[in-house]
Amino acid sequence: MDDYIRFYKSIGKLLPEEYLTYYHPGARIREKFILKHLVNAKEPILDVGCGSGRLTKNFNVVGIDLSIDKLKTARNRNKRGIYIVGDIEGPIFLKDSVFDFVLFSEVIEHLRKPEKSLKNIYKTMKQGGKILITTPHRLRQSNEYLSIRVLSPFGIKEGVEGKKYLHRNFSSDELKELLEKAGFRLIEIGTIENELRGWGKLALLLRRFPQIYWKFSSTYLNFIYDFLQDTGLIKIQKKLFKKGVRLYALAEKHM
Repeated sequence: MDDYIRFYKSIGKLLPEEYLTYYHPGARIREKFILKHLVNAKEPILDVGCGSGRLTKNFNVVGIDLSIDKLKTARNRNKRGIYIVGDIEGPIFLKDSVFDFVLFSEVIEHLRKPEKSLKNIYKTMKQGGKILITTPHRLRQSNEYLSIRVLSPFGIKEGVEGKKYLHRNFSSDELKELLEKAGFRLIEIGTIENELRGWGKLALLLRRFPQIYWKFSSTYLNFIYDFLQDTGLIKIQKKLFKKGVRLYALAEKHM
């Protein structure tokens, strides 16, 4: 087992995904956006990097993830689902031309070879099948790695590259190019989660102090988000910031 696989298996075992991810208001916005697409998707859905299966818990789904621990949670919450331990960058042992819809949310930024993963996914899809991707959006500087220090409160001490782990961000042009190289036709590309732009800077500063960051950042951002919604200021916020912190793309298999 190489360091990359070992690291993400440890993430699956030690990181409390449900609390850390879905308590954050940005994830609430993202979840709502994704479910709007899933509700009309033809089943079964392929959920690549499904984690604990929250996003596809109400669907007929095939989920793939590196973490056995997360897949156990996914299986317990969705008895209709089929869950497979697998690495999307390697052989995934799925039949070709099976799926009409693929969800690839918050995964591609962690991959060593995202182009290979997209080609693997492409093979599993039916003609005209669609893929929905969400990933961090590059607003300013390019990002390749994050410090492992931010995960240290959960007992995660070693990353993929020493004290770092892979966590890219993408521009719309980069994501479009990756999709087209894999054979996809881009339908739509844009950004979401612009509601909290500007308010999240304090939370980012707290990353230098991981214990405080995980304890207070989501509470702070949820307070701001609820305040903006309750006062109607969220409409102004959306007009001020046209680009959000998350990039999304909807594409189809057309060849």
